[in-house]
Amino acid sequence: MRKLFKFTIIILILGLTIYLLPLLYLKLVVKPTESYPEETYIDSITNKKALIIVAHHDDIFGSVAIAKWLCSNDWDVRAFYFKAPSYRTDSVREIKGIASTLEVAEIIGLKEFTLIDQSLRNDSIVEDLNVPYESFNNVFRTDTIEKVVTDLISTHNPSIIFSLDDKIGFYGHSDHVFVSRTITNICQRNKSNYTFPVKLLYQRVIPPSQTEGVMVKYHKLHYFRNFWGIRELIKNGGFAESVYTKAKSIYSCDGMPTPDIQFKIDTLSIYKRRFLESWAPSEKKNLKRFIPFCYWYPHWIYYKMFNYEYFRSIRL
Repeated sequence: MRKLFKFTIIILILGLTIYLLPLLYLKLVVKPTESYPEETYIDSITNKKALIIVAHHDDIFGSVAIAKWLCSNDWDVRAFYFKAPSYRTDSVREIKGIASTLEVAEIIGLKEFTLIDQSLRNDSIVEDLNVPYESFNNVFRTDTIEKVVTDLISTHNPSIIFSLDDKIGFYGHSDHVFVSRTITNICQRNKSNYTFPVKLLYQRVIPPSQTEGVMVKYHKLHYFRNFWGIRELIKNGGFAESVYTKAKSIYSCDGMPTPDIQFKIDTLSIYKRRFLESWAPSEKKNLKRFIPFCYWYPHWIYYKMFNYEYFRSIRL
């Protein structure tokens, strides 16, 4: 009996150690060390309408808390994303995503979370994530998507638009870059028009220390998540170049823009957690690559360490 008790204690201690080790990793490797000015400008805006425009439905994960805060303060917030290209026959992820967006809209309080029935890319199959800027007009439906975004602005009259950054698209996905560049270009062209409603672009980014921790260091750790990752590591004879590292070279930049402001999540972390739990397994698999160990811990532990959403701010 005593041996069984000792064995049970050892197992519990071992299990607790395994459970807590990732927290230590997050604190030492991923937790941002930088601090930025707190967001205060939104309080001065009288036109309480905002749009979130992203390439894919799960791209809004970095703006969940601020969107929830806006909705709770009588803002009209709507989110939009684009249809998968026609050559992608495996549309299961998109179908499941449509179901998830309904739950997400309710969690955050969005007026709508809508799939735009337009593909970003032309019909020719270009699977590369990192499409160079100079190839955008060949790969993407530039005129069509510009009209879609222009119409969204005209219809909903937003003062703020949230997106990913227009330099590297968070981790290097050119769909992200294209959508954000389209939004930026339209707004810059029209900012001198006094009837143009958009006054502020918030592009979701993360601090450089967190970027290094997630995009570079965690990318390597991710290989050890299961047997197949280790097998790939052995097969390649080492770590493959990450999408982010490759994108920095293709887009001739040091990485995503540094934040201008930070928004404290605080009591909104529970909604971040509900958001993460709402997605289908395919979305969760993708999100876990950029939010390390996000499903391991309750929100009040995880977001004590990651208590801010960060944005690059572009005033028009």
